[in-house]
Amino acid sequence: MQISSAKINKALKRGAEFIAQSQEANGSWVAKDSALRPTFGVRPIITTVNGIDALAIMDDIKYIHNIERGLNFCLNYKLHTVEDDIVQWAWKLRALDYMHTQKSDKSKKTIVDFLISKQNSNGSWQVYPQDLLWTPFLINGSYLDLPHSAIVKTCDWFMTIRAKDGKGWGRNPNDVISEVSSTAFVSTILSFSGMNTKNEIMQKSRKFIESAQNSDGSWSSWGSNPSIWSTAMCIKVLLCLNNNITKCVTDAVSYLLSIQATDGGWENPHKKISDIYTTSYAMRGLMSYKIAKDATDYDKKEFTKMLVGDNFYMYLINRFFRYNKYAVQDLVLKNILNSKLFGNTRSVIDRRKRIISILSENGELRSAEIIDFLKKYPTYQKLNKKSHLTQINYDLEHLRDLNIIRKNNRKYFIIIDPERINSY
Repeated sequence: MQISSAKINKALKRGAEFIAQSQEANGSWVAKDSALRPTFGVRPIITTVNGIDALAIMDDIKYIHNIERGLNFCLNYKLHTVEDDIVQWAWKLRALDYMHTQKSDKSKKTIVDFLISKQNSNGSWQVYPQDLLWTPFLINGSYLDLPHSAIVKTCDWFMTIRAKDGKGWGRNPNDVISEVSSTAFVSTILSFSGMNTKNEIMQKSRKFIESAQNSDGSWSSWGSNPSIWSTAMCIKVLLCLNNNITKCVTDAVSYLLSIQATDGGWENPHKKISDIYTTSYAMRGLMSYKIAKDATDYDKKEFTKMLVGDNFYMYLINRFFRYNKYAVQDLVLKNILNSKLFGNTRSVIDRRKRIISILSENGELRSAEIIDFLKKYPTYQKLNKKSHLTQINYDLEHLRDLNIIRKNNRKYFIIIDPERINSY
C-alpha cells in the first residue's frame, strides 16, 4: 500500500524545521555525532552542503536565508590542494552549483580543473587506496560539473572492481563479499550516468539490495545496526532499478517515517542523536519516493517525447535533483518581492504584490481597472480613483522600473509572475 503524499510532506516539513533550527551562527551545520558513519559525513563543508540540499528540496522561500548563509559559508570555506581534501573540494563544488556570482563561477572552474588533475589513470579517485567509497562520494558531490568523459572513465573502473561473489560491490575494490551501501552508492552513480538499468549487472545489484533488507524495512551498513544513510540510498536506487514502487521501497519509507525523532530530525540509531547528515539523507529518500508516487500522466507524456530511455522513475528523480539548484536561484528572485527594493513599508510591498497578482490573473488592465480589482479586497475597499489613482500609478511605474511588469497603450501587463516561478 502506497503512503500518502500528505504524510510525506508532514515529515519533510518537520525535518526542514529541525535543520533550519540547527544552523550555526556562521551559516554552517555541524555533525552532532562524532562517531557518525561514514566518517566523511562529519566534515563541516560536507555537513553544510547536506543541510543546504535538504532545505533546497523544500522549494520554500521560508528557508532562503538559511540556504544563503550556508552557501556563503561554503564559498569562503578554506581548503588546501592536497589529496586528503579531494572529497571536500568536490562537495564545495556541489555548493557552488547553487550560486551564480563572479567569485563562485571562478572557484568552480578552479575546482573542476583540480579534480580532473587528481583523477587516476584507471578512472578512480582513491584518496585511501583500499576504500572504494571515496570515489562515488566524490562523484556524488561533483557530477553536475565534471566532464562526461571523466565520469565515463570512473564508471568503467567501477565495472572492473565488483565483489568476487558477483552480486554487487564491496567496501574495497574486488572484495570477496558485496556490501549494501557500496552497491547502492555505485549503482546510483552508474544509473544516473546513463547505464542501462536493465542490464544483467545492474539487476544483480538490485536483487542483492532487496535480499539484504532487514525485516523492519531498513538496510544496514557495515554491520547489523540499521543505517538511515543506507536505507535512504536504497529507496532511491531501487526506484531507479525497478522503475516501479515495490514493497521493498514502501517498507523502507514506512521505516524512515516511523523513526523520525520528536525534534523533526532523524537519529543515528545507536547514538540516539538527531543529526544533519542522517536527516538530509532521510529527507532525500522520502522526496525520491514522493516524486515517483506523484508522477502525472503529463510527466509520462513528456518523458515519452524526450526519448531519454525507458526508465521513467530514474528520469524523474534525476531531473528533480539535477535541477534543484535552479529552484534555489528562483527562490532568491522571489525573495525580491519581500525586500526593501520592492517597497519601503510592509503595506506598500503587500499592495504591489496584490497588483502583480491581479495582472497575473486578469491580463492587461488600465490603472483605473486595477483599482476596481483592488477594492474587492477588504484592505483596499476605501480606495477611490480620484484620490488614489496617482498612488497606484506610482506603484505601477515602480514595478515597471524593476522590469516586473510592462506597459502597452496605457495598459499594464505581466508575462512572468515571480510568485509562480518554478510552481509547475
